[in-house]
Amino acid sequence: MDRILLQSNQMKRKNAEFVRLLNVRENLPSFFFKQNIVDCIMKNQVTIVSGETGW
Repeated sequence: MDRILLQSNQMKRKNAEFVRLLNVRENLPSFFFKQNIVDCIMKNQVTIVSGETGW
């Protein structure tokens, strides 16, 4: 399973549209909380993340 996920991720990173959207996402305020969110998900059965769309 890990190998399949790794291959999938590598293929996505070669896709120009994926790379463009990743750059956009990296500039969103929530991106700076990414590791905190992942840590919370790993430690808890339920995690609620709330944010605004900006629209």
